[in-house]
Amino acid sequence: MASVYVAGSVTRIAQVRAVMAALVAAGHTITFDWTARFDARPEPMTADWMWETASMEARGVTQADQLIALPGGRGTATEIGMALNPKAPTHVTLLRERMPSEEPNPCPFDWCCDVRQGPEADWPRMAVEALR
Repeated sequence: MASVYVAGSVTRIAQVRAVMAALVAAGHTITFDWTARFDARPEPMTADWMWETASMEARGVTQADQLIALPGGRGTATEIGMALNPKAPTHVTLLRERMPSEEPNPCPFDWCCDVRQGPEADWPRMAVEALR
């Protein structure tokens, strides 16, 4: 079974958690659950907490065999970039409702990945299938 990091926007935490749950149920290991850390964030967030979180996320990405990326922003693009580093060879799968060519502002990293297209409701199943 694979070790997996699941990236995505904080606005999609429910979808990220659904994908992680499906992967764990299929026997895979999640390298870092950033959603749990986000739930426990201090108010206001401090620079130290952000630095510590970024370090944990970076370790989670570089220790993963596979990165599954849901739509996200700068953080998700950064995690995809880290995963594509030749020194941390991680296979990257993007789960999208539309192909990158159909997006108004696609990320250049989207063209370096295995892209799976389907409705949000199917993303947990698609993530498990990507690891077969």
